[in-house]
Amino acid sequence: MLKIVKGFNMKTQRFLLCDDALAREFTEADLSSVLRSNGTGMPDNPQYLD
Repeated sequence: MLKIVKGFNMKTQRFLLCDDALAREFTEADLSSVLRSNGTGMPDNPQYLD
């Protein structure tokens, strides 16, 4: 039953969105080799360092 509902849901989304991607898609060229940290890059908490 769940499989049928999932298929119906996907077909409904495709119909309403005219086959546009549901999420933005990226190519290999869009990937960065340098990523900045989210928060601190140098934690000073001893518990974090263990």
